[in-house]
Amino acid sequence: MAEERNYSEEVARLIDEEVRHIIDECYSSARSILEEHRDKLDRLVEVLLERETLDRAEVEAILAGEELPPMKVPVVEKDDPTDSGPKDSAKEHEKDTNEKVVRRPVTDPPTA
Repeated sequence: MAEERNYSEEVARLIDEEVRHIIDECYSSARSILEEHRDKLDRLVEVLLERETLDRAEVEAILAGEELPPMKVPVVEKDDPTDSGPKDSAKEHEKDTNEKVVRRPVTDPPTA
């Protein structure tokens, strides 16, 4: 896509320099914020690896340095042999109790 400019090469160079300056400042600022809060970022990573998903309240608790309650374990119900299909007991539990149920794939535990 060719675009027609109504300014000189010198103005284009100045625009490019200013854009580069803005990008460099934003990068530096973001990096400083991450470095300043590295401990919180590391804790967030640790919990995400353990739980895989977090809701807003859990993220806020982690960033505030609070401990999270233990993960909820899905309630496993026996399937009714007269039922036409398998039940999703975790979804039923969430619907009935309004609690979030975390599903985790069966994998080996992470190594330290």
